Order: sequence, then C-alpha cells, then structure tokens
Amino acid sequence: MAQHNKNGKAEQVEKAIRKSNSKANKDKPTSGRMIFAHISPEMAQEWLESDNNLNYRRHNAPHSMTIATAIKNNEWEVTGDVIRFDSQGCLRDGQHRLYAISSSGVGVWSWVYIGIRNDFSLDRHRRRTLSDSLRREGEVDANCLASMLNYLWRQENDMMSPSFKTRPSIPAALNILHADRSRIRTYLTKGGRLKSLASQSAMAFAWYMIAQADEEGSDEFFESVRYGTGLQKEEPVWALRRRLENNRLARHDKRVCSEEVIAITFKAWQSHCLNKPIKTLVWKAFGKGAEEFPGVYKPDKI
Repeated sequence: MAQHNKNGKAEQVEKAIRKSNSKANKDKPTSGRMIFAHISPEMAQEWLESDNNLNYRRHNAPHSMTIATAIKNNEWEVTGDVIRFDSQGCLRDGQHRLYAISSSGVGVWSWVYIGIRNDFSLDRHRRRTLSDSLRREGEVDANCLASMLNYLWRQENDMMSPSFKTRPSIPAALNILHADRSRIRTYLTKGGRLKSLASQSAMAFAWYMIAQADEEGSDEFFESVRYGTGLQKEEPVWALRRRLENNRLARHDKRVCSEEVIAITFKAWQSHCLNKPIKTLVWKAFGKGAEEFPGVYKPDKI
C-alpha cells in the first residue's frame, strides 16, 4: 500500500508537469537537449583533456576520490545531477564526476545536457551534506555522528592516515549506520563522556572499535581514562590521559590531529592489555620513523 501511494504521488508530479507544459508550450526553449548517456572512463578523460574544457573550478582531488570510491563500490546512483556542456560543446559543469569516472576505470550512466548559454554562470548553492541526511533520518547529534561514520568508513577502507582527506559518499556512510545503528548510537553517547579530553567522535570511534575486540574490557579502560583516579605513573591509562590533557591545554596550532589521538588510544589499549608500562606515548604519521596506523589489539580470553 505504501509503495502504491509513493507511485501515485510520482504520477501526480508528472501529471502536474504535463499540465504546466501544455499551458507554457509557446515559451518552450528551442535550444539545448538532455541525453541519458553511458560515460566510459575513456570518454570522461577525453572530455577533461579537451581544449573545450572551460570548467574554471579548481579540481578538488579528495572530492573526486570520494566519488571514484563510490563508483568502484557500486554505489553510484543516477540522481538529477547533470554534466553540462554549452552550445559550443565546452564542458561547463561536472569535472569532478568525470575525474572520478576516469580514475575508477568504471563507466557509469548519467544525464548530460548540451546547450546552455556560453555566458551562463552556474549557481553555487551548498550541496546536501551527510549531516543534513542524518538529520532527515531523525538523528539529533548529526555533526558528531557524521564524523564518527567518516572514521568507520576510513577504517573499513584502510584510510586512517591523516594523509587521506577522502570522505565517504552519503550512501556509503548511511550503509554503515544502518548496519549497526543501535551500537553506533550507544558508543557515540559513550564518546561524549570523554569530550573534556578529546573529540567526542574520535573517542566514540575508538571505544566502538576496541569494544569489538573486548566489550567489557573497553568499558573498564575508557572509564579509567575518563576519571583518572588511582593511576600509577607509566601505566598505559595514565599515559593516555596525560597526553589527552596536555593536548587539550596546548595552543590550537600545537595540538595533534584526531587521527593521532585515535592512534595513541589504540597503542595505549594494547599496552594496557599486555601490562606494559609506557614512558612516552607517541605515534608518528610522517617523516623519518613514520609508523603505520595501529590496529586494535584483541586480547586472548582464557
């Protein structure tokens, strides 16, 4: 019944459009045409390299990579977005989608419009964000949840290093949420208990990941970090709390990034499980002595 109602509403929209068109037919533009096209990687690259590429927006490589990842994961969706050419055949809009198609090596279907005025200035309205989509789903702390989903997607795709600026597509992030919404919400709330020490989303992500290895042990570990009572110097929990406190007190330009906060949390967790003291808790992402992003240690249960 619900599906029938949805189809009925779509039919009503089409009927209204036809009625409006019949009244305004005399004013219908005669130039321009819309084509539903399969765009191959080779075609996309040819359009980008053409002398007729007049898309003056700076290429945002991380944005293209996000779209390319979605294409490779079969998450490309035909929406209403259009690749636009003017009446001279010059590309005016769609370069990031074309870069993504070219780099992914996978062809996709998309609408292409040919014939906008040569002097036409495309609008720059803000695109819908993941936070916007989460609010539409009834999520309250949408910004923080979006950040946590970003970490979960990056972990899943082995992109936790700060060098990766790629973000998930909205469908990819929502798929992660829908697969484990209850637990993600639970750990987002738990992460809020530590926001006096670090980013709520970073702590929520770290707690969520460590709980997958040891749920009971993760609660004990993070509650100890939270309260900091009865800790001995060089204990992993003491070392982690001290680093987080110092980071919060540091000048903004001297603070470490959230990825490093997560990395040292994972390292402190492993040392905690192995009862190994920590004199200096650090993780180096770049330069000499750079380390791979640490995984989550899973303790053996007897």
